[in-house]
Amino acid sequence: MDEQVPGQLAQNWKSWRDELELITSYPIPRYPLEPGKHIRSLPLHGFSDASNAAYAGVVYLRAVYTNSTVSTSLVMAKTKVAPINGSTTPRLELCGAQLLSKIMSIVANALSIPISGLYTWSDSTITLCWLSTPPATLKAYVCNHVADSVKRIPAHHWRHVPTSQNPADVASRGTLPRTLITNSLWWNGPSWLQQPPSEWPASTHWRKCKNIEELKPFVLLASPPLEDLTKDFSSYSSIKRIFTWCCRFILNCRQPRENRNFAKDLTLEEIQCTENKLIVLTRSRFYKREQKDLSSSGEVSKQSSIQRLRPFLDNHGLIRVGGRLEKAALTSDQKHPIILHHSNHLIKLICRQAHIDNLHVGPTAYLVFFLSSIIL
Repeated sequence: MDEQVPGQLAQNWKSWRDELELITSYPIPRYPLEPGKHIRSLPLHGFSDASNAAYAGVVYLRAVYTNSTVSTSLVMAKTKVAPINGSTTPRLELCGAQLLSKIMSIVANALSIPISGLYTWSDSTITLCWLSTPPATLKAYVCNHVADSVKRIPAHHWRHVPTSQNPADVASRGTLPRTLITNSLWWNGPSWLQQPPSEWPASTHWRKCKNIEELKPFVLLASPPLEDLTKDFSSYSSIKRIFTWCCRFILNCRQPRENRNFAKDLTLEEIQCTENKLIVLTRSRFYKREQKDLSSSGEVSKQSSIQRLRPFLDNHGLIRVGGRLEKAALTSDQKHPIILHHSNHLIKLICRQAHIDNLHVGPTAYLVFFLSSIIL
């Protein structure tokens, strides 16, 4: 059994139905021009708008005659009900612009008289910003609608109109027949269409778009050589400290907020991890081929300059000296020193820092200490 229509809804329907007959008393001319006058130009003006209930497009033909008089007439309008999936108002406005581009193309192709220009108007600055933005930089939904709209009506044709002067607002919000019959804005467009273009609304302020919604997120990855990053440093301790803070920041960005490290001081583990990363980055420039060979086969080629050192990769990705000292009473670093290239700026800083840490000892003592952990 059918349900009864709620009282207020039934009353609204009855009022609309009773007034609908009034439309028959309003004459709509089939010919949009004034007979007997010579035409100077015939541009089309289209307006779009949207509300939570619907979005619409309406097209007017503006005729400028040789005696400087102007006439405007409604030639086509179309309204669509807004989707029920809760689209945002800017997206609905964009749907209205897309609908307008379609009916503008239909009118321009259907008229047998030459059209001298196309002007499309919207009261949504966000929509106008989207239409002037390269579609590829926008998210999928907006990208597709913008691409379809500007394919028919290029971006430079779109202009801004105040909401109070937008005739498409009548269609998007709805109105009763009694009001529609006497609505000059709907039948003839805004009054300034009768004026020269210098009197039309200015449409330049929206072109300086800032903080555009629905933009795709872009990530710029830059990988300058480590030499470029370290050449301005004169202290290895400064490099370690700054790079460790950077590493912590990167790690925090990848973690949920509750797992992030906000400690004021750096830990020894963090600093040692950064040292390993710096050495790996340094090595990748000078021993790139050796790195690849050791990763794939565990051996370097016979042509390598470090082949005689029997190098291997440790658990941190560092290239170390091999050999037969496994049973020696030495530390791991002394048994298998790290292999570094002598011409890198970072290595020079490491050597300088080792000299300072050992209180500027003589050459022999310095070499004993330094070469026990690093081979250049």
